[in-house]
Amino acid sequence: MTKRKTPPISALHLLTSNRKKDEIPIDIFAQNKFNDGSLTICEVDPNRGVNWKFHDRPEAELGDIEALAKEFKDPKIGQQQPCIVRKINDIENIDYEVIVGERRWRAAKLASVKLKVVFQDMDDKQASICQIAENFNRKNLSDYAQGMSLNRLLNESLLTQKELASMFDFTVNQINRLLAFAKVPHEIWDSVGDMSNVSARTAAEIRLILKKEPSAIESIIALAPKIRDGKVGSTTLNRAIDNLKILNNSASSTFIKEVIEKDGNKLFTFENRKNGEFRIGLSSSINKLIDADKLKTIILDEISKHMNI
Repeated sequence: MTKRKTPPISALHLLTSNRKKDEIPIDIFAQNKFNDGSLTICEVDPNRGVNWKFHDRPEAELGDIEALAKEFKDPKIGQQQPCIVRKINDIENIDYEVIVGERRWRAAKLASVKLKVVFQDMDDKQASICQIAENFNRKNLSDYAQGMSLNRLLNESLLTQKELASMFDFTVNQINRLLAFAKVPHEIWDSVGDMSNVSARTAAEIRLILKKEPSAIESIIALAPKIRDGKVGSTTLNRAIDNLKILNNSASSTFIKEVIEKDGNKLFTFENRKNGEFRIGLSSSINKLIDADKLKTIILDEISKHMNI
């Protein structure tokens, strides 16, 4: 996964920190503050919420929601961390949308229990900052999920690369590597499937290879299972593609081998043709030992049986 210089910072810590307003532009509702400045945690109906349209978790990376739902039902465990939500008023039977805590929201729905939340008045830009801050604490969110999410946020002009660099200490290389996921043909990621072991460095390397050699896409797709399992990555991808080319070239050429006895007499010639056919040519010494016409009849009979001729 992509490493960053900043230490982990949760979205809730971000909301209650003493950072200057222009550094983290999030305001807190007065009614959501205790006298000591902490946040008010409310309990709401999980069925009256929706997911934020810029949520960053792919369906495949939601993890075991059933196990989390069981924890929510257990009075000794329950929901340990509240979700961060914002009020919405323009959807019937919906009161809020989930900005941070999609897994918790889904688990509460499955468990049919109240959802603990903190309401925040924020626009999409502020919501995106909360979401990215939360990503620092997620061990099971892939580079792919983070990269595709950042790409959407940048495309929607909710954030700029400069803001990412200043707020979260991203380097230019880290941002470009994460954004590379969105610039690789979707056929490759469809072939990989599970993206949890694919690093941002690997995505950047794939993009670089395709810029130099677009036809390499076929080789990369052929290597998709190894990329998925983490057996081929940024440092081994070029070598794996070269090895695959060598194998393909060998398979596409005619291969001829002579089988010779210890005394030097040639027994037969085996020819593997590039169109997938093969041919066995018997030597004259073998022809003296067997009845060639009888052998031919036996072979044709066997072929006829299998082909229903």
